[in-house]
Amino acid sequence: MRQMTIEEVKMEQLNILLDIQRFCEENALTWWLDYGSLIGALRHNGYIPWDDDIDIGMFRGDFDIFKQQYNKQANSRYKLEFTDDDLSYPYVFAKVYDMETTLYEPDINGYKCHVYVDIFIYDNVPDDEREFKRMRRKLGVLRRLHTHQTNVFKPTGNILKRVAAAVARPILKLFPKGYFYKRYDSKVRSYDNVDTKRIMNFHSPGVPVQRTDMLNTKPAPFEEYSFPVPCSPDEHLFGRYGFPYTELPPEEDRVRRHSFVAFYNN
Repeated sequence: MRQMTIEEVKMEQLNILLDIQRFCEENALTWWLDYGSLIGALRHNGYIPWDDDIDIGMFRGDFDIFKQQYNKQANSRYKLEFTDDDLSYPYVFAKVYDMETTLYEPDINGYKCHVYVDIFIYDNVPDDEREFKRMRRKLGVLRRLHTHQTNVFKPTGNILKRVAAAVARPILKLFPKGYFYKRYDSKVRSYDNVDTKRIMNFHSPGVPVQRTDMLNTKPAPFEEYSFPVPCSPDEHLFGRYGFPYTELPPEEDRVRRHSFVAFYNN
């Protein structure tokens, strides 16, 4: 295997994204650049200079179609990974992998996967604010319990959090595999059939956004390509980051947030 440079990782991420775009166009699925990739498109016409990953968003209904069909393609280079198909997968969002690469996070001794693009799933949010807060708290607990049950990552945080995780993980193993994820999935779909005004990706910090803000998209330049972005991203990005996305963060915050090492398989 040959170690990849950051620029080679970005090139393969873009190739994954192009394949996602092709599939979504062929199947009339709505998606958009999200989080740092959305800021990058709007502010830099590409990657944020100190960023090194790609995030996209999808409505739950569109993602369900994507999940059912994407891996049935003849091209086996790109593969969707999600908890429904692998209960040892530690996340509640999805990744599309480049199977001709290998990636370790945060270093060679860490979690083994592949170069990827993250897909964040947006679910309906109850219009009642108290019910939304209850739903969010419960989902946060279930999400963390699922991650600890998979036991993929070393415990982080202060010493009390690390000790608590070390004590809890053997206990969580007593539950059936995927127990907490299945409860999460059932709860997060509570409003699937309700025409709510707001949606949210419950994995990430932030606030609910108006469905119409994300439903309507427009093309935006990203590197040498063009990808969809929400027509009204302001509330979404301010709710997630707390400052206008048009402004650069303080210089000391302009640093890479991800640690990994990646390789071409051949």
